[in-house]
Formats: sequence, structure tokens, C-alpha cells
Amino acid sequence: MGKMRPILFSTPMVQAILEGRKTQTRRIKYKCEVGDVLWVRETFNWLKLPMMENAEYWYKADENLKRLNPDDKWKPSIFMPRAAARIFLRVKAVRKEPLQNITEEDAINEGVETECMNPSQTIFHNENIECLKINCLGCDKICVTGFMKLWNSLNAKRGCSWDSNPLVKVIEFERIHNYGGKNGIF
Repeated sequence: MGKMRPILFSTPMVQAILEGRKTQTRRIKYKCEVGDVLWVRETFNWLKLPMMENAEYWYKADENLKRLNPDDKWKPSIFMPRAAARIFLRVKAVRKEPLQNITEEDAINEGVETECMNPSQTIFHNENIECLKINCLGCDKICVTGFMKLWNSLNAKRGCSWDSNPLVKVIEFERIHNYGGKNGIF
């Protein structure tokens, strides 16, 4: 059985996981192996009253945000304790490759939402990853372009921009819906 490891995701990427659109992630330095279970750290908040046995957690990625009052502040994902985790991912495959080797299909599996170069048209993909818009120009690498923008927004300030083409670890995963808890029993 693999190890339990925490992994950070931004709110839009947590939403993509919850919607079933994200099944891959690329990381510069992250240790994991096939069979490991990743517990997702996400932006959260919690309530712990003196009479409560356990804390009550809520998450920024949820559409129906549950807040105590307008003064509540979201807590960054890096501070999320294991006890607050609600999303668990089993690692199915791991490989290393240069960042710019990402394919259009991989970019879609990264959960990136994209729009056509023509702002009046939105891209929809079928099972074969083909653009369903007729006469849609400039859609050859639109999901890769969307991924490039996302990557730069998260990593360029750390010196790992798209243009630097770093070697990344590509992690393919599946969401585990019936995770058994603290001892790693499924």
C-alpha cells in the first residue's frame, strides 16, 4: 500500500477535481509513487465550539459557501490539517517530462477551462478531444495555451515559467470516494 501525502490545489483546481474534469497535475518538486494516496489541501475555514467534539469545516471551492459572518477570513490551504481533508486521490501513474511536452488531451485532463481565440465562441470537446465549433479558427492548442497561462500565474514568480520549460513530474490520479480514514484503509 502506498503512502499518504498532502498536496496543495488552488480553488479552481479543487472545483475541477470535484466536477471530475481534473485527473492530472504537474509539479516541479513533489515526491509520490503509483499507489500513494494524496489528501488535498484546499482553502478552508472551520468552527470549533466548546461543546463540539469535532470541528466543522467548510471550503471555499463549494458553491454554497457556509460562513459564520462577513468578517470570517479564509485560511490558506497550506495550513489545512489532515483532519479537514475531504478529497483523496490515488496516484495511477507518474512520469517526468519537460513542461512544454504537454498535449492538448493532457491540458484538458489538467482541468483547464478554455475559450476559443474568437471571444464569441466557446470551445466544447467531445470524447475525441475535437473542437465541436464549425469554422473555429485558432483552436489547435487552445487548452495548452490555457494551461500555460495557469502555470505562469502559479509558477512564474518562483522562476519556473512556461518559457523556462522545467522538467516536471506528471501525476495522473483518480478520486477515491470511499476513503476509510486515518489508517489508510480503503
